[in-house]
Amino acid sequence: MGKMKLWYDKNSDILEITFESKKGYAKDIGNDVWIRVDEKENPIGITIVGFKRRPQEIELPITVSATEVEV
Repeated sequence: MGKMKLWYDKNSDILEITFESKKGYAKDIGNDVWIRVDEKENPIGITIVGFKRRPQEIELPITVSATEVEV
């Protein structure tokens, strides 16, 4: 897994979180949240529409683990 990337578009109020930069497609999981997965259905990113209007804590139906942290 590469570096996790965060991108926020203030005008559209969309938060993009990318775990891996590779080809895939988005699956609508409801509530304006999309999970991007690769061809093997492994999560490679998340898109949250209307990010600022949500509560501070958001539960997502995925688990992410990191084996290396660079500070």
